[in-house]
Amino acid sequence: MNVKVSAGTVVQCPFDEDEKFNNGQENVRAVLKTSKRDLIYFFSINSYTRGSHMKKTSLTLLLFFLFQAGCFNLATPPSQISGSYTSELRYQSYTCEELSAELSSLARRENQLVTAQEQRRKTSMVQAFWIGYGNGDGIEAAELANVRGEKEAVRKAIDSNRCGASKNVSSKSVITTQPAGPLNDDLRRDLETIEQWRSAGILTEKEAVELRREALQKY
Repeated sequence: MNVKVSAGTVVQCPFDEDEKFNNGQENVRAVLKTSKRDLIYFFSINSYTRGSHMKKTSLTLLLFFLFQAGCFNLATPPSQISGSYTSELRYQSYTCEELSAELSSLARRENQLVTAQEQRRKTSMVQAFWIGYGNGDGIEAAELANVRGEKEAVRKAIDSNRCGASKNVSSKSVITTQPAGPLNDDLRRDLETIEQWRSAGILTEKEAVELRREALQKY
């Protein structure tokens, strides 16, 4: 750009205003372009990070709820399965010997079902650990409840028929057949019944020993 200072004198400016203006516009456009690119990159990274965090949180919550659901669908422990109701009238026509045989059969079946239920519970726990959902109770639990109900009915029928009452079994002889330590009511009743039958001649000594062993293993 040339500037006329005085007559016959022309001074050339070291810069051109138009050129400076154009350069300024280019610089602004470059800055805006760079800023826009940086902002896009920043928000992209921020969105990705936030999305990843939300995905991790959601996955953690999902696994937690699945695990809780699996825990609530585990198989019931055998000790928590109570007997279903069975009327003692079902066995009112049984003799003492028949009641003894029935109780022995039910005790063996109960032990088998307890083992099966424990195995199902272990399998359910493994399944709940890996996929978050147990397999719950099956036919074993229902049959175990029925067997325990039938066994209780047989006990009542034995009491009604007064099987072994003629021998007047002393409490001392019953206590000697029990292990040391506190006993629950079901185990004590089983051992007393077995001892009464043995004393009354309903059970042989070998059969009584086998039934006592099965009762102790069960409880």
